[in-house]
Amino acid sequence: MVDVLILYEHRIREIENCCLLAAELERRGYKIRIYNIYSEEKFFVTPKVLIVPHLYNDSQLFHFVKNYKGKYGQIVNLQYEQVLSKCKEDGIHNPVGQGVNAYHLAWGDAQKQRYLRHNIDENNIVVTGHIAMDLMSPKMNWYHKSKKQISEEYNLDVTKEWVLFMSSFSYANLDEQTILQYETMYPPTRFFERLSTSSYKIIIDWLSKACEEYPDKIFIYRKHPAENYTNEILQLEKIYSNFKCIDNCSVRQWVKICEKLYTWYSTSIVDAYYAEKICYILRPMEIPNELEVDIMDGATFLTSYEDFSSSLVSDDFKFPISDDKIRFYYGNNETLAYEKIADICEQLIEKKMKEYKYSIPKDSILTFIKRIIDALSFKICKRWNIAIPKSLSGLPLINRFRRYTEEAYGINQEIQAYMRRFEPILYKKE
Repeated sequence: MVDVLILYEHRIREIENCCLLAAELERRGYKIRIYNIYSEEKFFVTPKVLIVPHLYNDSQLFHFVKNYKGKYGQIVNLQYEQVLSKCKEDGIHNPVGQGVNAYHLAWGDAQKQRYLRHNIDENNIVVTGHIAMDLMSPKMNWYHKSKKQISEEYNLDVTKEWVLFMSSFSYANLDEQTILQYETMYPPTRFFERLSTSSYKIIIDWLSKACEEYPDKIFIYRKHPAENYTNEILQLEKIYSNFKCIDNCSVRQWVKICEKLYTWYSTSIVDAYYAEKICYILRPMEIPNELEVDIMDGATFLTSYEDFSSSLVSDDFKFPISDDKIRFYYGNNETLAYEKIADICEQLIEKKMKEYKYSIPKDSILTFIKRIIDALSFKICKRWNIAIPKSLSGLPLINRFRRYTEEAYGINQEIQAYMRRFEPILYKKE
């Protein structure tokens, strides 16, 4: 019997957090599983507690909680999207339907207030802080790899200053079909895509100039998990030996070891804040107030290449967002979030918190058979580390099978590696 099943969506964004929470729960004696939300493996697990990355509506709830016995445990919603633009405040990111009965985690008072405005009972809201920020705490200093270790892994000159750009251009360079699809969920998609694409091109130009002007610095471009590399950015890597596109390792790992940090629209700026480092916001084009990320409203921006260039050689800058605003959204971080979340799971397992029942439709026989086939396919890929080449993805059924292999390939090893790194920290006696 599995005590807690943890589901994740974006592997790079979430897997570290999942492993930290899993390691703590295992330390407390519970049996844990970590699966991707699209993996049918979850269909063959009956956990007492189910942890999900988000929970917006009944459709998601049905997808997350279904299993072969028709039973499911209590749901804890991590809600990874908590810092939104103003036009998204009343959009899809607020739970509706049966999902309101789950336990919803808030990083700070901002999200708690949003939950209350959208009819979530206060008893179902727990303010925990953001688990990702736990990795920036002094307790986790030994968890991160050193600059020297990363330099050896990626062949980077350890003696040079590393400049990190944390990209958030997930809406840049979208095709027409994707724009139409996104518009159903986010009406300003077309306008924001144009703004993102234009800003993207300007910032690439800035990075190109900086590579020439500062050959003694290494510029590292870390793309957003939902962003694809373009020919423009890849060409930059070919032209300049001091420009690197690297999307491996979490953004927190790079924040810890890079000397200069930059972003455009990414909330990863908060990782820098909790790591007690300065992070600059590059804004070559103004973003309308209603589309601005709440936490960046009123922030200090670098709006020209001259500003950007100056910041590369000067430390005479303050953090662009106020302390009060960051803590309103992310909490004080005085008590680590993973410990609070583990406490909630423990109370639910021991039935010390109110339990809810969810009504879900039954699967048809054909769906049941499909789930078995998909789950077995995924298990086979994980067990033997099978990877399907892209060249075969056009063949019948192969493209579908390849979606599982891409996620499954190496995930066991990755999870085990993270867990091993957390264990000496969590088991260490104070």
